[in-house]
Formats: sequence, C-alpha cells, structure tokens
Amino acid sequence: MSFLFILLLFFLGFIGSFLSGMLGVGGAIINYPLILFIPPLFGLPSFSAHEVSGIVAVQVFFATLSGVLAYRKGGYLNKTIILVMGSSVLTGSLVGGFGSRYLTENMVNVIYGVLALIAVILMFLPKRSGKNEEEASFRYNKPLAAVLSFLVGLSAGIVGAGGAFLLVPIMISVLGIPIRVTVATSLAVTFIASIGTVSGKLFSHQIAFLPSLIVIIASLVASPLGAKLGQKLKPSLLKWIFAGLVVMVAIKIWSQIFNIKLYGVMSMPNWLFYIVIIAVVLWLVLRRFGGVKGVQTITASELKNQLKDKNKQFIDVRTPGEYKSRHIREFKNIPLHQLPQKVNQLSKDKEVVVICQSGMRSARACKILKQNGFEKVTNVKGGMNAW
Repeated sequence: MSFLFILLLFFLGFIGSFLSGMLGVGGAIINYPLILFIPPLFGLPSFSAHEVSGIVAVQVFFATLSGVLAYRKGGYLNKTIILVMGSSVLTGSLVGGFGSRYLTENMVNVIYGVLALIAVILMFLPKRSGKNEEEASFRYNKPLAAVLSFLVGLSAGIVGAGGAFLLVPIMISVLGIPIRVTVATSLAVTFIASIGTVSGKLFSHQIAFLPSLIVIIASLVASPLGAKLGQKLKPSLLKWIFAGLVVMVAIKIWSQIFNIKLYGVMSMPNWLFYIVIIAVVLWLVLRRFGGVKGVQTITASELKNQLKDKNKQFIDVRTPGEYKSRHIREFKNIPLHQLPQKVNQLSKDKEVVVICQSGMRSARACKILKQNGFEKVTNVKGGMNAW
C-alpha cells in the first residue's frame, strides 16, 4: 500500500468521523461512498462493496465509541433508550452483518441507496412534539422503538453501518425524542449496533485489516473534535446539516447505481462532488471556531482580577446542569439557547463577560450579543476548563 493511498484513506476517514461526532451518526452514510468512489479517481486500487462495508463497520465502531466518551459528561445520554434500542439493534446488526456475505455487490449498493432515501424522507417529516432541549422527562413508544431498531440494525448491518443515519430521524420524527438527547444517545445505540455488525463482518471474512486500521486512527482523532463542535451548535442546525448531506449522498449513490447523468450539481465529476462536501464541512468548522469581530478575549487568570468590577456583568452560557455542578459565584446562568430571548435582562451600558466550558459556546454567545447591539463584549478563553 503506497503512502498516497494511506494518506488518502486517513483523510477520508477523518472527514467521515468528524461528521459522525458532530451529527451523532456513525459516519457510514458519508464514509461508504467516499471510500468506494474516491481512491480510483487518484489511480489507486478500488475496494469492493463488501470490503468497503467491512472497513466502514470497523470505523463506525471506534468513531461511535470515541463520540460517546466525548458526550458522557454532557447529561444527554439516556440509559433507558440505550437499553431498549441498543439490545434490538445489536441483534439485527449481527444478523445483517453476517448475512451480507450472501448478497452481490450491486445488492449491497442498492440497499445502501434505499437506506439513504428512507433517511431523507424521515428527516423531512414534522417532529412529533416540540419538546424543550433541556427537558429531562419525555415519553416515547418503547415497543415501537425496539421493532424499528431491529429493522435498522438488520439493514444497516449489511452495508457496514451502525444505522445512526436512520436512528437519528426515527428518534426525532417518529419517537419524538429531543434533538440534543437524540444526537448523544444515538451514538451509544450505534456503538452497540456496530458490535454486532463488526462481529458479523469479521466471522464472514469481509474486513480488510490494514485499511481499517488507518481509518480507525483517523476516527479516534476526528470523532471527539466533531462531538465537541456538535454540543455547541444549535439543534436545528445539526438537523439541517445532516439532512443536506444525506440528500446529496443519496442522489449521488442512485445516479451511480443506474448510471444516470444528472444536470447541475450532481452532474459534476465524483472528485468535484466530494470536494464540495468537504468544503462545506470546513466552512462550518472555520465559521464556528473562528473569532468574532469586535469581541475582546481574556484569560482565566485575567478574569480573577475583574470579578469585583461593578461596571461588568458576568454570564455563564452553559446548561443548568453544568452550571450547578461547578460555577463562578459572580456569573449568572443564561443557557446559550435562551440567550436571544433574555438579552433584555442585560444592560448595554455595561461590559458583558461571557464564559462556558471551553470557550466555544461563549464565542457564539458573544456573537449573539454583538448582533443585539452590545458594544462591550468579552469572551473568557478556555472557559471553565481553564479556571
């Protein structure tokens, strides 16, 4: 295996795993077509559909494990949902992963295309109930959740996926589970599903170990980064990013299956199509991690000298749970998602000092404050992690 091949596989695995952590999916919906179509465009050996499903299965296992570890302290992992849906999806994925050896490559691709189409349809169904993201108690149909999870595991196991690209819209639109809980919990359910999928692929000899190892390394690096970003984004934005990517990939995979020449964006060459996807992801990252114009930044040590200043107002934009577990006495808790509705509680004549856990949500809060006419806004670099 050449150095270029190794580098390309790492890059493709990084992109897919970053998206998996950010959107609460295993990454298969993106990595499957990337690994299947991209290498031949560089004159490198191509993988069969069975080999790709095996590589993706292993990648999903490690990406979801890493993502769950990143989300475990956020308070959004629902143990009951993990137990109910996880046990069902594990059984289905084990059967699908082992049984896929008896399917032709074209059948595997068709099943992948069908799953992508179903995910698109589910994503655009209206949400069953508009629950508050901070709501701790909500109800859902457990028998229905178990049945749907088994079917998702069965079909996703065939293409090496954990099934999160189906679980996410099912949990949101069919079961009515809050989006933030869905993003975190779906990673845990997908991790359980990937155990069955990897086991089935392993026993049926469908896993290429060296390419899988390269993609695993990329997953361990990228998935936690994506998960951290996902915790800072608005739930509605997470939903639309996910829906947009699934739509693009679904159209592309079906155009490949039927050899259809589509006009417009989808008629572009494969390499250009994926460059567009990668560019969109990088733009989102830079936009969220980039600084905000007109906002000052101070360190945690500098903050200590300002806490007694009566001309400053201090707000903590973390969740109530995070604030309760540990906070600075002078800071008032206004969760980020509530800030647009509560800016009138702050004085525009005084400087606003904003803190969160890492400095990411506070940067977003600073942007909201600037958009609402606050001139003096300061972000605490590193947040509570640096305190």
